Amino acid sequence: MGRFPLLKSAALISATTTIALTAPLARSEDDTVTLRLGVINVDGDIQVKGAANENDNFNYLSKRFDFGKRAVPRLEGAYHFSKRNRILFNYFRYDKNNHFALDRDIDVDGIIISEGDQATATAQLGLGNLIYDYALAETQATSFALQIGAAWAEINGWVKADNGPLIVGGRKSETGLAPVLGARLSRNSADQRWRFSVQGQYVNTAWGNFDTYSGSITRLTGLVEYRFTRHVGLYGGYDWFRLDVDHDFGRLSGGIDLRFMGPTLGLSFAW
Repeated sequence: MGRFPLLKSAALISATTTIALTAPLARSEDDTVTLRLGVINVDGDIQVKGAANENDNFNYLSKRFDFGKRAVPRLEGAYHFSKRNRILFNYFRYDKNNHFALDRDIDVDGIIISEGDQATATAQLGLGNLIYDYALAETQATSFALQIGAAWAEINGWVKADNGPLIVGGRKSETGLAPVLGARLSRNSADQRWRFSVQGQYVNTAWGNFDTYSGSITRLTGLVEYRFTRHVGLYGGYDWFRLDVDHDFGRLSGGIDLRFMGPTLGLSFAW
């Protein structure tokens, strides 16, 4: 191979890679299956309602308490089986706790937990969606769709005084199924390398079979994807979740308002 075989081989590999990454993508039919594997750097916080007093009044504590940031896996995919029809799925799980000081007195079944006392908040949310996505408008560059499907959720959120009783929530998680409604807007560049998408989904636990949690789960997500080849790409974006539920476990009741948000990054595979 001459006097500089390693240099010649490196130059050949570099030239081949450059051609592969800069060549236009074929304007073939859309991907049938897309899978995205990545992580989300979640920043979560919680706001709690006080337990029931004699008049069953549940006022939110005024302060939101931060759980801090944590990287968790993120999985989603799509099966595009005809021009306007897709099946989408996604999965997300978050589990963390933190300590904070109460910003007002709370009456828990006659036991007063005073302002300034320390408490521990725990948030657990597993959320998976299986969605039918129908495109009202579908072109090579733009797609707008409405969505309906099923959401599986595992919910557990509770706040306990460090030297006192459980303030709100339950120690055991609850799982259930409920219908999910949503919408999606997607755009592609002319060469199909750049892809942009925003989605929103809403779940009301009253529509499903949840026993002790009543409220809603909202998710908004956006991503930008760049395809190196027709089959492999890199994506980044942002996810926002909100879980706003009341918890009923007898005469004592209350509620939690959990929010999770953060940037996402991962790889996409299509075929």
